[in-house]
Amino acid sequence: KRSLYALVQTIQHPHIVLSEVHTSLEKIKALVLLHRAEGIVAKHKKSLYSEGERSKQWLKWKNFRSVSGCLTAYDPANGYYDVTLMEETLGKFKNGLSAEEAETLQMFFKSNGEKQAGKWYVRPSVCADIHCLDAADGEMREPAFHRFRFDLTPENCTKEKMEWDLSLYPEEVPVTNSDKQLWKNVSKKQYLQYIRPIAPYMLPFLAEKKLTVIRCPDGITAESFYQKQAPDHAPDYLDTWEEKDGSRILCNNLPSLLWLANQGAVEFHIPFDKTDASLPDEIVFDLDPPSRKHFSLAITAAQWMKQMLDEIGVISFIKTSGNKGMQIHIPIQAGDFSYEETRNLTEAVAETLVQKCPDLFTVERLKKKRGEKLYLDYVQHAEGKTIVAPYSARRTDEATVACPLFWEEVKEGLRPESFTIKNVLARLEEKGCPFLQYEEARKRQPVKQLKRLL
Repeated sequence: KRSLYALVQTIQHPHIVLSEVHTSLEKIKALVLLHRAEGIVAKHKKSLYSEGERSKQWLKWKNFRSVSGCLTAYDPANGYYDVTLMEETLGKFKNGLSAEEAETLQMFFKSNGEKQAGKWYVRPSVCADIHCLDAADGEMREPAFHRFRFDLTPENCTKEKMEWDLSLYPEEVPVTNSDKQLWKNVSKKQYLQYIRPIAPYMLPFLAEKKLTVIRCPDGITAESFYQKQAPDHAPDYLDTWEEKDGSRILCNNLPSLLWLANQGAVEFHIPFDKTDASLPDEIVFDLDPPSRKHFSLAITAAQWMKQMLDEIGVISFIKTSGNKGMQIHIPIQAGDFSYEETRNLTEAVAETLVQKCPDLFTVERLKKKRGEKLYLDYVQHAEGKTIVAPYSARRTDEATVACPLFWEEVKEGLRPESFTIKNVLARLEEKGCPFLQYEEARKRQPVKQLKRLL
């Protein structure tokens, strides 16, 4: 078993991965919901492989979604029913109907429909919920009839409703004023539809960290405010950390993240340490140009800093700030450095870059004295200070995101406004997450070499 485990660890292939073993049904169900996974495969601990046999030692639980559509056609040749939305085809199904339901439905189509090329067609009128694993491009995966929806009209069965149903939004989390515009062209509902699927990528950076959110309950152009303490009306699933001045907000789970977003929390800012440690678990360099038109300065600084870190074997990650700059993250294990050491380290690296090119970079704290130079902000790296979390939205006109990047993307032509809540999810699906190995990198940092920079 140990030899097999060691062998699998050496395989570098996207289609061969080592699955984590879970023994708590409650925890694995929460993970399945968070990731919107297809389901759970379970096996008896002492089960053996039986060739060619279906064994009860293995169980599969599928995480079905329920989508609503109109029944518009029936094909007696194969038993399939067509399901449509207001704007497009949803798919077909044949399973899930009881004998009585199947008989009633067939009679309805034959009594009210028109037969063309062997199929019965009716005008959209009867709505139903269909269970499936996914729905896209006019097809449903593993569809099965769930129930009739006599409370719905065909006008209710929209693509927008389908997308919401497929998101598996937790029932315990309220949605209020969903049509309210948080950004010019982004409603609260659209924002929640970004937060729901981004949660698996965002939550690892929020977990067990005392959160500071910037709330814009009436949109980014209206009044906004910082919030650190949990309100008295906070739900039970929102964890807190007790301090002298009140209960600090923790965002440790999907319902908490969505509840905060529904409260108008647009920006999520995190400290450099977790609640169970007073020592930093990451080092962050903040590259802050005077404006977006000077973003190329951040690109140059990032490239030089990457070269410097690569020379001593440091694993670094980079993201846009979502505003006008970029931030370089170095994950470490709590206890590797004190706050004083990380502050000295960020200062030393910043001073090195300033010496290398004083015409481009500065560590001058007074904004009016910086001119058009990029500010290397090492002062911000201290206990109690915060940095915007990866994948957090920002209060910008374009609804930009603090977006993780692959290092090869950090080159001329890169623009921070290219990454918004409307396209980052598609980017993730196409390219994957640049911060995927963030946790693993903590254990492999050359701490001794880093400390030589002090």
